[in-house]
Amino acid sequence: MIEAMAAGLPVLTTRHATIPELLGEDGALYVNKQDPADIAAKLLQLLDNESLRKSMGLANQNKFLQCHTADRFS
Repeated sequence: MIEAMAAGLPVLTTRHATIPELLGEDGALYVNKQDPADIAAKLLQLLDNESLRKSMGLANQNKFLQCHTADRFS
């Protein structure tokens, strides 16, 4: 997920462990991993909506740059 954030890509994931803390609400669509219909619907939502993909990707890239840069860990 961090690589997707750095690349400015949206993420489709579950609300497991610290994932929501990492991605927030703007960069991800959260799915119920035990609901294939929900996964398919959210994937289609991403595929069908270019502006959503772009806004999520930008939110991810901005969060990455704010939180996960090399100088933060040196």
